[in-house]
Amino acid sequence: MRLENANTVDYLVVGRDGGYAAVLLDDFQGSDERLRLGLLQAKIVRYLDFIESGEAHSRLDEMLGRPVDRRARVGIQIIAMQPLGQLGERFLQHVTQAAQVESVLVSFEVRPLDPSGETSPPAM
Repeated sequence: MRLENANTVDYLVVGRDGGYAAVLLDDFQGSDERLRLGLLQAKIVRYLDFIESGEAHSRLDEMLGRPVDRRARVGIQIIAMQPLGQLGERFLQHVTQAAQVESVLVSFEVRPLDPSGETSPPAM
């Protein structure tokens, strides 16, 4: 399960406008919302560290073979297999507000698995 691996950034996507997002795949299956939120929190903290430390820019510079605009729009896109419950919605509001302080946008969308059994990253 990708969500359990807090030290891995699942995907990096670059938009046409030069902005980028670190994509987090929430593949949690089950009914224990507190466990799910704990896993999400750990992974979101890692993603924020990845962005704030400059590691994301360095990786993108390498991937693209050119420098990335350090003023570009930055986001964390959470793609989940199932919706959040009430507690999860409150958690997401808190995370979104905290990330905005660092100029990081957070988005959440529910997307079912594709036929291969994977949740594909979005285009930005």
